[in-house]
Amino acid sequence: MTLTAADARHLLRRAAYGGLDHEVAALTGLSRAAAVDSVMDTAGFVHAELVPSVTKSSGERRRLAHWWVEQMTTSSAPITERLFYFWHSHFACSSDRVRDQRLMKHQHYAFRAYGLGGFHSLLREISFGAAMLIDLDNASNVAGDEQENFARELMELYTIGNGSFSEDEVISVARAWTGHNLDTDASPDEYAFYSDRHDKHDKTLFGITKKWDAQDTIDELVNGVRRDHTAWFLATKLWAEFGDPSWASGPLITHIADTLKANDMKALPAIEAIFLRDEFWAPERRHGMVKPPLPWVVELQRRTGIRLSESRLDQRCDTMGQRLFLPPSVAGWGHNTAWLSGMSLLGRARVAAEMSSDAQKAGFFAGLGDLPPDEAVDMILEGFGVPDASTGTRNVLEEWYIDAAIRDDLSDSWLEREAFRVGAMLPEVNLA
Repeated sequence: MTLTAADARHLLRRAAYGGLDHEVAALTGLSRAAAVDSVMDTAGFVHAELVPSVTKSSGERRRLAHWWVEQMTTSSAPITERLFYFWHSHFACSSDRVRDQRLMKHQHYAFRAYGLGGFHSLLREISFGAAMLIDLDNASNVAGDEQENFARELMELYTIGNGSFSEDEVISVARAWTGHNLDTDASPDEYAFYSDRHDKHDKTLFGITKKWDAQDTIDELVNGVRRDHTAWFLATKLWAEFGDPSWASGPLITHIADTLKANDMKALPAIEAIFLRDEFWAPERRHGMVKPPLPWVVELQRRTGIRLSESRLDQRCDTMGQRLFLPPSVAGWGHNTAWLSGMSLLGRARVAAEMSSDAQKAGFFAGLGDLPPDEAVDMILEGFGVPDASTGTRNVLEEWYIDAAIRDDLSDSWLEREAFRVGAMLPEVNLA
């Protein structure tokens, strides 16, 4: 089976940030396996040394976020940035709770340094990282005064999922993590183990009684007695991110989980397995997910070459409900209906309006007013990478164009700006 242009666009909406014309052309006609192999190529990944130097100040979050959006926009291996976004949501730490942007930068570095490898190493780095220790209160977890917050989320949100552990096991994990705190004399704070704060007694966890320590819990969750549970949980979340958050089947998740277990619990082979499944290519998967605000912005920037300034990006992302390093809760970013509030859509409309003038000056939709309605509609849809938009979308767009084009008091430049604003808000442009 070879890919059509529509197939290529579908794959690039999920594996990248939309497909530019030359990217779609490069995949069209390839076999499914060859196309998937192409989008999974990480050879162009640029490592984290490019992360800017930041200070503790809360205002530095905005600069770090702007830098990351630029990496998303320009990366020659966009699947890596899609995965780092997934990990950012999976291990959702908030800048407001951590209160030190240097630690948020270090956590992001860990996603880039370990996120393409095995889950065990990534989980270890994030769990023992200062940002996580602060965010989920393990910095104050000591024997005799156990703090259960991190212990619960380690299992519920990061590994085996809700319903796969007991309250007694939460207590045992919390006891195992006592003494794994912070050296607050360092600048910035960094992980430190204090033996005198650690519970050295026997604990029963996962049916095993021994003197459990923090590292033991990670070992068992990822590679030990709870390995199957963790693989299933990660497989479910990866499918929701790259496949369809509204539907899944047991055989599908089993296949993804088996792929994880066969590949040292690495996410990339599992994502590749998702893209090779027939379920991924089904008609109901096409334009089946609402794009989160940031991927939507990134795609607009890629298509136009226009960049939102640091301050403007932060303001608009705040309105749209998605600011990097400020996830809404420890559960991370949502899907679909999470992005359909009136305020979020207003934020998108404002982004489109702000980009429209620069787009018009750059020649985006130049000559649009000279075209008959059907050709004008084609130009707008092709400009936004959705030439296969529905008949309903085409009809509405054509009606808008006819009404706008016949007004003698409006200039061609106005029409081109308005075409950008209207096009950016079309359903297919906002769906992945």
